[in-house]
Formats: sequence, structure tokens, C-alpha cells
Amino acid sequence: MPYLTKCLMEIKERLGPLTKALGLQHRLGMGHCDDVCLFFERKDENGVVWRAPVSFTFPPSSYTGQKGITWEHVRIGLVETVAEPIGTNGWVSFVGFPNLEGMLVGPEGSIPTWDVAFDEAAEYLREYPLVPEEINLPGIVDEADLAEVWQKLQAMCRARGVEQIEVQRNADSDESYHFQYEGSRVEIRYSGDDAHFLINEELSSTAPSHDLRKVLFELEESFQRIEHRRSGKPAP
Repeated sequence: MPYLTKCLMEIKERLGPLTKALGLQHRLGMGHCDDVCLFFERKDENGVVWRAPVSFTFPPSSYTGQKGITWEHVRIGLVETVAEPIGTNGWVSFVGFPNLEGMLVGPEGSIPTWDVAFDEAAEYLREYPLVPEEINLPGIVDEADLAEVWQKLQAMCRARGVEQIEVQRNADSDESYHFQYEGSRVEIRYSGDDAHFLINEELSSTAPSHDLRKVLFELEESFQRIEHRRSGKPAP
């Protein structure tokens, strides 16, 4: 693409040695509207694409009025991606994805100069994890609401002596937490817009999956139902 050639060559010159050492390829893809984005990515042994948290966004010539784009129109995306452990059986949730919009660089931008921008890009490439471009990957949580509740759910479970909390995904791609409490099997299944609470495979209650407060309330209610059932007393 002659329109992008000069900038792409400079990016390769300045970041190429690092991306090569990291096993990353430079790939062009579409951004918002008619923007073109440059990504840094690699495929794993299963053919899954993993992208770095650095990208460059190039608006079209219809926007810039140029035959060859110059740096004042290029934007850079830098994202502090995180791989968060979820559950106790090895699942992870990735937070942050390549920024297709990007930031302008220069006196009017978020980064003062392109020298600084390239230094930051190199730091992000070294320090922050790649994120997968596909869903339904083994051991990787897709359901953001399930991931959001993890730390509070774990704390509430530990307070009752529950340490093992597994994450699973069923044939319908619903993701769920599973644990044992006082002889009962508890499942919190995220399906559609709801979190379903099941005790010994029987539906006990439901809460909107996006409402963290209600989900935690229903978790507490589930604990109390099990405790009352075990004590032989009726649930309040």
C-alpha cells in the first residue's frame, strides 16, 4: 500500500528487531470506518491469533488528503493488558484489547513526540501479555460478568471454608462456577443476561449477570439455603 509505505517502513525499522525477537508478525487489518490498523501478532500451534497490546491506526487518504500518509495523522494504541487467574483450576481472563481508535502524537496529542511513542510501544510489547482474537478457547474465560465477580466470590467462599472453585464451560458455551459447600453442589451458570444459581442441579434463583450486587446477594442466599437445609430448619 503506497499510501502507508513510508510509515510502515519506519515502524519496521524501529520496532522490527524487537518484534522479531518476540516472534511477532506485522499484520494490517481494518479498524473503525475506513481506518487501517497495523497489529503485532503470532499464531499458536492451534492456529489461534494472539495480538500484542500495541497498534498503529492510519486514517484513509480521503480524510488526510495525502498520497502518502505522514506521522501527524497516525494514531497509536497502547493498552495495559492483564491476564487474571479465575477460579482454582487454571482458567484466566484477559482484560484489555488492542485499541483501534488510538491516540494522536504531538503537541495536540496524548504523547508529546514519536520518539517517546516508539519507546512506549517497545515497553508495552515487552511488558504486557498478548490477547487471543478468538472465543471459546480452552481455559480462557469469555464471560466478563463471570470474571468480574471472581474476587468477591472467592472471598465469600473462603469465609465459609470453600477453597476449590472450578470454572467450566458447557456445550452451549455457558460458563459457570462450581464448588461444594456442606455436602451440596453449587453451580453459578452465566447464560444470556442472567446468572443462574443451582444447588444439586436444581435451579435455586436467578440474578441479572451484569448486576454484581444482586449476584453477590443471591450467592449469600444460596449459602443460607444450604445451611438451613443442613440444620433441618426451613429457609427464612
